[in-house]
Amino acid sequence: MDDPIPARIAAKIDFGFCWVWTGARMTGDYGKVHWQGSLIGVHRVMWELLVGPIPAGLDIDHMCRNHPCCNPEHLVPATTKVNRGWKGDRTRCPHGHLFDETNTYWWRGHRLCRTCRRIQQRAFKARRRHLRSAQPSVIDSTV
Repeated sequence: MDDPIPARIAAKIDFGFCWVWTGARMTGDYGKVHWQGSLIGVHRVMWELLVGPIPAGLDIDHMCRNHPCCNPEHLVPATTKVNRGWKGDRTRCPHGHLFDETNTYWWRGHRLCRTCRRIQQRAFKARRRHLRSAQPSVIDSTV
């Protein structure tokens, strides 16, 4: 019987509890491999090789939260919302501001903090004012 995992892929997997991909990685630390003419996540390839086709409209979610893992026992098909939803239970932004109705806005599908945005805008405007005041004026120059 043929091994379902091609040797060139198996050679780059550290088989343990999580099957950690030791080859090239994509953004987010996901393993990547050239497969059937495309560059694709190795977790998707392993799912298709060992389990079957990925259902239409679903992603493959890492239940172990270890993105280089390609162990199909740690993977599950899920909608994009469910797949990325594990961050949705956070009550505070990375800087500690509360995510509530008045302090939260959405941009391109991401939840963002209004307080952090105001701080960023104030800092940007202060830098811009400083740069403008540091430039010599054309009127002040003597000819």
